[in-house]
Amino acid sequence: MKGLLSALRAVDLFFLTDFIPLAMLRVILIDDEPAARRGLMRQLQVHPDVEVLGMAESVPEACELLGQFAIPDAVFLDIEMPQGSGFELIQRLNPATQVIFVTAHAEHAPLAFEVAALDYLLKPLRAERLAQALDRLRRVCQQKKREAGLPAEPHLGLRDHVCLNANGRTLIVPVEQIVALQAEGDFTWFLIEGQPSVLMGYNLGRYEAMLPTPPFARVSRSLMINLKRVESITPHSRDESLLKLSGIEEPIELRRVAAARLKGLI
Repeated sequence: MKGLLSALRAVDLFFLTDFIPLAMLRVILIDDEPAARRGLMRQLQVHPDVEVLGMAESVPEACELLGQFAIPDAVFLDIEMPQGSGFELIQRLNPATQVIFVTAHAEHAPLAFEVAALDYLLKPLRAERLAQALDRLRRVCQQKKREAGLPAEPHLGLRDHVCLNANGRTLIVPVEQIVALQAEGDFTWFLIEGQPSVLMGYNLGRYEAMLPTPPFARVSRSLMINLKRVESITPHSRDESLLKLSGIEEPIELRRVAAARLKGLI
């Protein structure tokens, strides 16, 4: 454990760990191939924070569709289409809408980034590349909120999701599946139903401010519990009890004061 913490401190935590509340990403799909649109739709359905507002098969149809909605967060855009190029559509987009190209033609990539595309995905689309593009889109949307003075870290509800990025692993987790959080110095372990624990790069107080209370409650300096997960509190010694939580196998040791506080809360 000490070796892992030392390694974490030795690198830039921004790139290694992150905790992203997932506000809905509103997107539009534009591609002249029906099979490509359906395939992209299926892949996006894996991501619970993505809402597909609509699909279009040409630039004129896309312009009509865009006029029906508030500004989408992003368009997934093919380049070569029968009734106009995807590059033509960019000129008509609101600057706040990000562009993610999805195309079979690698040769257009330099021009795509000249027009400030957020990402450039090649067909056939790999799930991991789509996930990377969506993660980039989430970060851009969060940054825009900060610049606009809006809360980039909202107070979450049980039906919300969070994106946990740690050590090359990305989990999209419903808040209600977070069983407990344990402080480890300046870091925090997330104990998640049916998943290995995830070590995140900030202190427990940061996450406490974002999670819904109740059911989450801090019972000691180093422990926050999802009260809906409490199954039993069993005396283990004069000064300690064992806390059993649904969703994780190992019980958690509670000092006497923390156990008393938890009993008072439930």
